Amino acid sequence: MSIAIKREYPDDYEFIGFFEVEPEMTDEDIPWYYNTLTYFTERAGVSVECIISPAYGDMDLKLLIAGKELTALSVSYINKILFESKVGKETMIVDFPDKLNLQPLILQLKPTVNLSWGTELE
Repeated sequence: MSIAIKREYPDDYEFIGFFEVEPEMTDEDIPWYYNTLTYFTERAGVSVECIISPAYGDMDLKLLIAGKELTALSVSYINKILFESKVGKETMIVDFPDKLNLQPLILQLKPTVNLSWGTELE
């Protein structure tokens, strides 16, 4: 499938602020946007691993409890990522092109870990 996408991402420090960790990078000599970044964080016994390749629009996301995989998603064609912070609630919203009929993928880390995603019905 060929879809022209203009990708919009927050600055790298916003990812660090959301996950509260520095990412592991595939290649330290390549700028973050063209790199593959791995963020690993834990909240109330739920581990979150997010691997993102911004320039390619790809993301792998895993939720684990006690080291056992609860959820694993692999998404492509990311159109936009944004972070929302409201009183006591922080979310990452991953948006896709309208042609794909996908709802935004929403990862919440505070106050608890929550993940939602789905398809749009016409």
